[in-house]
Amino acid sequence: MTIVNKISSNITILIVFSIFNLYSFISFSQYQLEDTYAVSFFNSPWNVTNKDLKPTVSNSQVTIEVYPNSLRQKMWGFGGSITESCFDNLYKLNKDEQESFYTKLFSKKDGAGLDFLRIPIGGNDFSRFDYTLNDSKEPDLELLKMNFEPLNEYITFIKKAQTINPTLKFMITPWSPPAWMKEPAQLRGGQLLEKYFYVYSLYLIKIIKHFEQNGIPINYLTILNEPMSEQAKYNYYYQQAYMSPQHQEKLITEYLKPLIEQEQLSTQILAHDHNWDNSWDLINILRSNTKFVNSIGGFGYHCYGGQFNDFINSMKYLPPEVPVFQTECSGIHKSGFNVNSEGVDFLWWLQNQVLDATRAGATGALSWNLCLDNNGNPHNGGCPNCRGLLTINPNENNSNFRIYPTSEWHALAQVSKFIDSNNTYKIDSTDTGWSELQNVALKNAKGQIVIVVKNPTYFNKQVLIKIEESRFGALSVPPMGAVSAIFNRNKFSN
Repeated sequence: MTIVNKISSNITILIVFSIFNLYSFISFSQYQLEDTYAVSFFNSPWNVTNKDLKPTVSNSQVTIEVYPNSLRQKMWGFGGSITESCFDNLYKLNKDEQESFYTKLFSKKDGAGLDFLRIPIGGNDFSRFDYTLNDSKEPDLELLKMNFEPLNEYITFIKKAQTINPTLKFMITPWSPPAWMKEPAQLRGGQLLEKYFYVYSLYLIKIIKHFEQNGIPINYLTILNEPMSEQAKYNYYYQQAYMSPQHQEKLITEYLKPLIEQEQLSTQILAHDHNWDNSWDLINILRSNTKFVNSIGGFGYHCYGGQFNDFINSMKYLPPEVPVFQTECSGIHKSGFNVNSEGVDFLWWLQNQVLDATRAGATGALSWNLCLDNNGNPHNGGCPNCRGLLTINPNENNSNFRIYPTSEWHALAQVSKFIDSNNTYKIDSTDTGWSELQNVALKNAKGQIVIVVKNPTYFNKQVLIKIEESRFGALSVPPMGAVSAIFNRNKFSN
């Protein structure tokens, strides 16, 4: 049996007796369990309350030891990309559902608590049509024909999101330079001509300054989405451009970074912004070029090419001072709802975008679309089966449109709710991957310890938690699901 006596608000004596009276111990807690947040995809997706997850005695052999003072990488946060396709779905919702939409995405209390948004610049595979912010028919070297009107929709959206989460971070990404800067001179494929490297850099600077003039700081930018797409050298099936690793380095170090410094902007450049398996050429340039390393603020990955091990292995070869961020990954829509399939997706996302990536040094992750309909629409070429973090569909009697969170939303919510993107660090914890119950531990600005544990089995599992000298009874981890446990430091402890 278990006897728990609260002697005072600052000291808890936990006495555990086995049925054969084999052991007992006393723990003077420096930390106390504040709350838990859990989800399970066993039979149906359901949320688990703190009442269901109170620590109990267990014969569990899995112990997670957490080291609160072992601060590692600073977390940038988790989020997704705003797209025009999402706008079109958002507008289908009535006023109350639109409010719910913003809450589900950005509220730390009642939603996923996302704190990072990627903003596509110009057309892409989820825009209404192909365009850039300077579609001049002739070369416009002074950029006098810039058209910022398409950004108004994004600015309105962001302003609303900021009322819910004022600490949101932002990144901009173009899919293509203006056609007149490219060879061939088209938006779907082609390469940026070297003679326009300066003008293109100035184009990006003007966009950053436009957002900042509207009260939206651009924390990061990438020079192109997926610039290593070999097929995009000449023609492509959606708006895209190719840029070699050598040209990426030259544009960043000789043109873009000097302009950012000249304009005294705080925006950081993320290199790569492409797949797990095609980063080696750029990494090799980085490893031999200190100027390039000093010109970037991080290295971005997409989850589409190669395997997760390609991502982990390439990270090991990056210069240690270069932060890593997963800048895009999309869920895949399926016909109908299958809870087992959703559970597999949830566990994959939690494992690869949150747990193992963060343990390996990543600073966070972004999904692709924030929302789409159940068929992955609308889209403008490109991905035919992508889905958003939220699905917007008619309800059962087709009388109204409703919001349906996907398994990817649940995976990001499992950690994002508890991150202060300005001051949260990954900390060391026992590697429990051998047991299937992998975990990651974080320490946020409040001094709270957050431990996220996944359970891919069909059975309820239990883990023992130890933080410094604080020991806690076994914590339940629901089947085909995960639990986030939040521990506060006892205010009376030293």
